[in-house]
Amino acid sequence: EQSGWNKSQINNALGSIHKPQHDTISIKPHKFSRKKIIIIAVIVICALLIGGGVFAYIKGYLPIPFLTKSADDLVLSSFTKLAEAKGGEFGFNFHIQTEGRASDVKPFSIKKVTGDSPAQIASQDATTMSNASQLRTALVLYADDNKNTYPNSLDELALSYISKVPAQGDGISFNYSVSSDKKSFTIKYTCLSGDNAGPGTLNEKGDMTSCTEGQGSNEAISSILSAYLSTELLAFIPTDLDLQGELTVFMNYNEEESDKNKGIFSLNGSYSSAGTTMSADAEVRYTDKKAYILIRQFPSLIFFDITPLMNKWIMFDSESGQNSFIPFNLEDTQEILPAKDVTDTIRTELAHIARLAFEKDLIITNIEGSETLDGHPTHRIAITIDPEKLPAFSEAYRDDALNRHVDLKQYENMLKNLEDPAVIEKIKEFTKNFTLKVWIDQSGSAPRKLEIDTIIAPSDKVEKLKDKQIRFNFALTFDHLGEKPNVKVPDDAIDMDEVERLITGKSIEDQKLDKQTEAISDLRSALTNYERKNKKFPDSLDKLLEKPPTNANTNFTNTFSMSSLTNSYFYSYDDRTSIPEDLYTDKPFEYESTGDDYRLIYTIQFPEQTEEEEDEDFGSLFSSDYSYSRSKYVEGKNTATKQSLSLEAEVNKDTDQDGLTDIKEAELGTSKYSKDTDRDGYDDKTEVDNGFDPLKK
Repeated sequence: EQSGWNKSQINNALGSIHKPQHDTISIKPHKFSRKKIIIIAVIVICALLIGGGVFAYIKGYLPIPFLTKSADDLVLSSFTKLAEAKGGEFGFNFHIQTEGRASDVKPFSIKKVTGDSPAQIASQDATTMSNASQLRTALVLYADDNKNTYPNSLDELALSYISKVPAQGDGISFNYSVSSDKKSFTIKYTCLSGDNAGPGTLNEKGDMTSCTEGQGSNEAISSILSAYLSTELLAFIPTDLDLQGELTVFMNYNEEESDKNKGIFSLNGSYSSAGTTMSADAEVRYTDKKAYILIRQFPSLIFFDITPLMNKWIMFDSESGQNSFIPFNLEDTQEILPAKDVTDTIRTELAHIARLAFEKDLIITNIEGSETLDGHPTHRIAITIDPEKLPAFSEAYRDDALNRHVDLKQYENMLKNLEDPAVIEKIKEFTKNFTLKVWIDQSGSAPRKLEIDTIIAPSDKVEKLKDKQIRFNFALTFDHLGEKPNVKVPDDAIDMDEVERLITGKSIEDQKLDKQTEAISDLRSALTNYERKNKKFPDSLDKLLEKPPTNANTNFTNTFSMSSLTNSYFYSYDDRTSIPEDLYTDKPFEYESTGDDYRLIYTIQFPEQTEEEEDEDFGSLFSSDYSYSRSKYVEGKNTATKQSLSLEAEVNKDTDQDGLTDIKEAELGTSKYSKDTDRDGYDDKTEVDNGFDPLKK
């Protein structure tokens, strides 16, 4: 202001001055548009959702509609998985209980089917067979009374040998003819079905054409259904029954693996009725030839207490020769299973049967929803059966099998049975109160559970159950398919000797004496059997381990013994692999043979007795468990022969306990069974000691 310039003038003057230019670097962040941020977020979220969805689908936590299989495909693939498995954990659960009858549950009612069905024809054939056999029996009785001759006609059998001459199953009379010398006869009849459909005969020798051969499957289906639908058989069931149980088996049955003989069994269940409840809980672990049993709970038994065995692992060893009746070695059980080629054929046919059953709508499936079983997400699928589709299914399977050149001879009767209207009616009634469900793993399609639930309403003839219904629930469970069981051998298991001591209260010494005397008894019996079959005694005891010779000409009646049933010289079992040793010397028994006799030397040590036990034994031969043994053996060395259990005991044996040995009494002529042979009131020993004749009064 003092210069006379105002503010605007100063600014104008400065504006003409050029400011120096400098190069600068910007550090301001780049700005993204909101649209780009949203796009990136959507991509990240979609990636997470897709990845999580794929993971959830693989694990079975999330079904994806366009990737999830249909119910039919799930069921088929699940059973394929099951067929391919060579091991796993399989469970069988059941629950049977009586409950109040629902208003919509009615007793079974089978509609009558007009005409002769295959089942009815098969029944007629069975009647023909039965009646023909009755006629032959009557004819044989007639011949016994008439100098081995047969009658001119069947009418001669009436009243005396049979109440009424029966006819064939279809009501037609049998055709009977007798030879001119009346020494033979022939009964002719007609088989209506089966492998031998057509004329059949029966003669006096019993040679008979079977009408029922090849009808097994036909009869089985009809008979099982008839028995099931005959609810009068349920009359024995209590009105408040509650029975349930569970059996689980974890095993490896791969024939190519050496450790297939391992497994774990568990069993538990309960029974309740009329105020009584009983429960059982046990586990078995087996490996090779040994098994371990644990009893956690078991019902009380009358006069038999197993409480000392509760919660103790018990070892059974089949190699020891004892308890060989228990089939712990699965190699033995494999022999009763079908051969591999047979099982492969069955699996193949079952696959075709299942496929056709779905194609012909015989089996209808429906996914009810999802359910988690033991931590595994599963599809719960309901399965229904339409019996009306059985004929179409049967025809389709027949055509399919023929196209594959499969021999249907063994299946033909079953297929005809499935087309039988009478059988179809029974199946319809059977499935009226019947539900079938399967749980299939959402990851991998492995089966987890198969459950059958059915309700039976007894007929009004069963008075006590007229307002009751009986529910049957059966379930199969599957887990760890294709896995091997991890069998942990208990390190604190007790053997059968300790089991016996716990139950009976025997001491180790008592038990040792029992086992020693039992071994001697077994050896002497085996030696007797060997001599009977070989006409001499063996040179060594090891010969007793060999198999007895077979002789087709031997009279079975005269040579029958328990050893003939076991294919061994030993009575007890036929898989003995070694000769027992002397338990008191821990050495083999001394043995020598003279051909027609033998000498078997063994040791006996009697358990120490208390004063009370000695007092009980005094004057009584059978007053304690071992007083009898003391009369049969001597302490220390004993020698058995063909005729004697112990030569040493025979020397000192005093049967009547009068102070004179049996040998001395034989020399004197007195009775070894009476203390006073001449009955004069004085013992034989007293008379001998005082110079009197024990044979004279």
